[in-house]
Amino acid sequence: MSLFTHHQDADFGRRKRALRVRIARRRRRINQRIGAMSYEGRRLVSWRTYVAHYPVATLAAAFGVGLMAAVAFRPTAWTRRLGTHLIGSAWGAISADLRREFRRAAVSLIQSRTRPPEPTAAEPH
Repeated sequence: MSLFTHHQDADFGRRKRALRVRIARRRRRINQRIGAMSYEGRRLVSWRTYVAHYPVATLAAAFGVGLMAAVAFRPTAWTRRLGTHLIGSAWGAISADLRREFRRAAVSLIQSRTRPPEPTAAEPH
């Protein structure tokens, strides 16, 4: 084996290790992003989030649903109007916040995609 061939093999080995390090780092980054998106999705769909963040709106919505159910047994115009109003106002407040949360999550995802990767010691500059 000549000195030239040995040097090529060593250089090839270094490049191969550097490539494996970059691939592993990117896999970890992808796994972190998927985990974060999964957590955000579960949090946005969970009813516990809305009860914790919007207790008054949730209580008003539950009261409105109860009034609407009561209408089925003894319909009166004022209970129907009150129930409809409570459900509508609670949904309006929650849907505005939900849209804001989705926008925040989308902006966060876009920013994480456009952020340049950090160079490492193993990567050539």
